[in-house]
Amino acid sequence: MIFFYPVGVYLLWKYGKFQKKGKQVATACFGVLFLVSLVRASQTRRNVTETMEYETEVQNIQSVSDTVLETETDAEIENINQTIIFDEETDTTESESITETQKESAETLEPELPQLYLDFFEPYADSVGKLLLEDFQSDNTEKFSDYDIDITEGNEDEMWEYQIHDKNSKDYVIFMFYLKNISDAPTDWIETLTLLAYERNETEISVNDNGHIMSPEYHTFDKNKETPGETVKSIQELKAFMFSETTETAVSESETEEPTTEEIITEPETEAPTEPPTLPPTEAPTVPVTQPPVPVVVSHEYWINTDSGKFHLATCHTIKNREEPHWQIYTGNRNDLISQGYEPCGVCEP
Repeated sequence: MIFFYPVGVYLLWKYGKFQKKGKQVATACFGVLFLVSLVRASQTRRNVTETMEYETEVQNIQSVSDTVLETETDAEIENINQTIIFDEETDTTESESITETQKESAETLEPELPQLYLDFFEPYADSVGKLLLEDFQSDNTEKFSDYDIDITEGNEDEMWEYQIHDKNSKDYVIFMFYLKNISDAPTDWIETLTLLAYERNETEISVNDNGHIMSPEYHTFDKNKETPGETVKSIQELKAFMFSETTETAVSESETEEPTTEEIITEPETEAPTEPPTLPPTEAPTVPVTQPPVPVVVSHEYWINTDSGKFHLATCHTIKNREEPHWQIYTGNRNDLISQGYEPCGVCEP
């Protein structure tokens, strides 16, 4: 009845010892159970089929979505690559353009440097405190013939000094070397370059060894300024101080040049009036009488060398060992010192 329902019902009715009513009840119950099992089996098959169809549809949708995403991703990557390549080309073009512009600007702004500066100042600016006198003399034997040279040989009181003058201008360069036999001097002072200066139009740039106490110092000096001496940090600043101001001066002078005859615009001549207008007589204006200005005596600070009889500016590079007794500070007028018998220094020209 349970495992083989149709056969079990048949055998129940054929050989069963149960009463007819009991057979009917058993047949009805097992019939209901059989129908329920059939319905459940059908429902289960339907659910399985729907599930398989759903999973298949989901898989199809997922594959289509993946294909679309891959296509869109490839397209985006291609666009990004093209954008990066374009940006790189643009940046390269802009950087090249900027570099060329900077080069053109530098070439335009760079002043033309004198040959004297290129021959004797710039090559030796880094050699102050290191260059030996004999090396300087041997390296420039041929160059000396192109310039006017004034040489002061060193002795117990004076340093070796070379003044190299440009034949076509008033520019000159000063080389000063320590004494060969200076008393109480360290051995590394012997005949090494202590001062290198370039003079032009009452201005000076210099590199000073400063007595081997510290690294070389870079100085500018302009006699036309209220504070003539300044210290800068590099050789480039020295060059800018000396030649940029000269360039600006040349430009300002060119702007104030008188126009040529071709640029002068002549105005049309006008006929003179036949009868000048008569004016009523006027009294001559009274001019007030003014007293002549009282000359102002300018006082400066000078350093006097009582041994050599010379006086110097406080910024003069030739002043060494200021604590020695023959150096004295004088505050007053330049003419008063000259009247007392002192002579101005030939380097700083106070």
